Amino acid sequence: MATTFTASIRKAATPAFATSRKGADRKSEPTIMLDARFDETTQSINIYCADGKLRTCRLDRLPDLEAGRTLWAAIQKAGKAKKPVMFVAAGGFTPDRWFYTIE
Repeated sequence: MATTFTASIRKAATPAFATSRKGADRKSEPTIMLDARFDETTQSINIYCADGKLRTCRLDRLPDLEAGRTLWAAIQKAGKAKKPVMFVAAGGFTPDRWFYTIE
């Protein structure tokens, strides 16, 4: 009896955020967003928070344009609802300064 085997090649998973550091993702304490702005010069989203911190997401490090649009929509939704959010930073960076997504 002959056995047939078909191999498929998997594409590598696209990372959520490109960084040279290899640390684990870190989350901030919950805080409320006061203001969110897009900075065209740096291609970044800057968020001013109730805890007095300014957090930044570098959009050129996200996997694609759609990921940036999805993030912006989530930021707007949480901001309008005045819900506390946690910022997630990749590569072991501090979420009190950097983020690539919110929870």
